[in-house]
Amino acid sequence: MKFYYFIILILLVNVFALKSQVGINSQSPLGIFHVDPKGDTSGTTNGSDDFIISSDGRVGIGTVSPTARLDVVGNLRIADGTEYDRYVLTSDDNGVGSWKRQTYTSRVIGTVPASLSSIRSGDNNIVNASNWTYTGARITLPAGSWMIYFYCVYNNNSSSNYTVWWDLCTTSSWVPANRVGRVLSYFAPTTGLSPTYASYPVSPTTATTYYIIGFAGGGGGLAANLTFTYNSGARIWAIPVF
Repeated sequence: MKFYYFIILILLVNVFALKSQVGINSQSPLGIFHVDPKGDTSGTTNGSDDFIISSDGRVGIGTVSPTARLDVVGNLRIADGTEYDRYVLTSDDNGVGSWKRQTYTSRVIGTVPASLSSIRSGDNNIVNASNWTYTGARITLPAGSWMIYFYCVYNNNSSSNYTVWWDLCTTSSWVPANRVGRVLSYFAPTTGLSPTYASYPVSPTTATTYYIIGFAGGGGGLAANLTFTYNSGARIWAIPVF
């Protein structure tokens, strides 16, 4: 009979042991398993040196309140033999990580028609939306930080020197609130060519299409209703910025 009592006692001890919390250098463990190297953790304070496994299976290193399956507060070092200066931790399809050289998103090529639309001076009023013309050049970019580049050559068929204002907008119609960038080309000589090379930094948070819209303007009594016609070389592209 004593033998049976002994067996029951052992079973009860094992049951209670399975449900107990284990604390190393801690009188009041805060999880199923809690290591407090300095023995100074009080509640959630002074937990920067602790290691804990919470009751819901989360592991905390440097914190006693892990909020993810593995929660590390502090420096992290992973040395598996693939690490190298400026490499990044990369996952494969199965979630297995290793250090790899950082890859960069390829440049994005925008759309330009065979011939860009002519740019007009209109009534020479830069704030008159009807004086602005969508050239046909556009580019769609995913979320991120980008530098957009635009190049083209236009003809100045008039006897006046004037420039072209190149606005980058998020709509194909000119609206001041939708303008995200502006570049001013230099004065085109009379009956000459005006090459333009523009760049615009953008940081869309969602996929966004950008449009190149132009206006011909100048000073010194520039004539109204002049036309700035497309010559050649139009292209628009973007590269990611890190």
